[in-house]
Amino acid sequence: MDKINRTQQVRQVGGVLSLAAGAVPLILNLPYLFSGDDRLTAGLTVAAGLLAAGIGVWLLAGARSRGAEQVLTADRGRVKFMGAIAVLCAVMLIISLLLLQQPTTSTGLFGLLLANSFRMLFVPVGRQT
Repeated sequence: MDKINRTQQVRQVGGVLSLAAGAVPLILNLPYLFSGDDRLTAGLTVAAGLLAAGIGVWLLAGARSRGAEQVLTADRGRVKFMGAIAVLCAVMLIISLLLLQQPTTSTGLFGLLLANSFRMLFVPVGRQT
């Protein structure tokens, strides 16, 4: 029962953070999508933000893959890797927001990488060794 509660908690936190990571490039680059010289960069960044937001919705909706429920992995290596990626992405996202002129793909890239690292924490039932 504790494993189910922990899975649900990580799913909710990961989903909300993935939605937030996907919203950042959408908010920053949506104005450049329809005007300006660098529409391709803005389009790619918005697409990365939509993918990150989609991963967040998938996590919040229950994280199922091919009909099988996804549970939190017991692999400590994945958890450590996710923590390292989360710290790196948070730092790089803040740096890119403060120092780089928009539109830039770095705002979407780090959000997508962060959302994908949350997705890696879940495995199908029966494979959680």
